[in-house]
Amino acid sequence: MVSEVSKVLMVLVIILLAFSTALACVGTDQAVFADFGAALKSLSQLMLNLDPPVFDLSSQAAAIFLVAFVLVSVIGVLNILIAQLNETYDRLSDLTRGYATLHRAQIAVELESYLSVRCGCGFILCILYNCCTMQPLI
Repeated sequence: MVSEVSKVLMVLVIILLAFSTALACVGTDQAVFADFGAALKSLSQLMLNLDPPVFDLSSQAAAIFLVAFVLVSVIGVLNILIAQLNETYDRLSDLTRGYATLHRAQIAVELESYLSVRCGCGFILCILYNCCTMQPLI
């Protein structure tokens, strides 16, 4: 099953390819956007903050594309962070629920061990419990 982080990364890669194509097609006089490969490399470095932007864009369309790309990529990276936090919370929530159920079962077994055999034989009917709250369903 594909996680949320993988889905957001795929969308971010598609956005990176789309903006690289757009900046390469605009035909700026900059060497960093001369062709698709150079535009892809420059935008990847800009998105990962590896290289400070030193773009001197003479084309208005290229500047608009670049600003839009920066905004979309920052929102995408924040979305990846939120997806990671969500997956971690879900995993910890499941583990905590399991430990709580185990602890409740240990308490019940320990309390039953204190009962005498004669008193314990009076428990003929099973008590059904709600799996989430461990409350009797009576």
